[in-house]
Amino acid sequence: MNKFWFEFVRLVRFGLVGGSSAVVYATVLLSLVHFLGTGSVVSSALAFVAAIPVSFFGQKYFTFQSQGTVKRELPAYLLLQGVNLIASVFVTYTVVDLFGMSHFFGILAVVIVITMVSYAAMALAIFG
Repeated sequence: MNKFWFEFVRLVRFGLVGGSSAVVYATVLLSLVHFLGTGSVVSSALAFVAAIPVSFFGQKYFTFQSQGTVKRELPAYLLLQGVNLIASVFVTYTVVDLFGMSHFFGILAVVIVITMVSYAAMALAIFG
């Protein structure tokens, strides 16, 4: 398989796993906000944490088909997710609380930012 096709397939897989993680994130966030009345920042943080297992195992085994050990990859992945968690809370706070936009735009902004950062880190350092 040539390099272009390999990267294309990997990007599609990354998108599928990321989409699944985003659905978990959005479902948890919106459920917390609308049904429990939890604030946007706390809801964002909890939703982000809830999506981590879906993302880790999907990216490791489906997207990157990594042969590395979970013992080595998980700490690096969790460090990345810590950075992403801080970024998601910051982006949510900025979009929803400062700019007064809906949670839909907060979710969209978080997904865009986290997607770009995550793919680069996973491809180059964690599962690469």
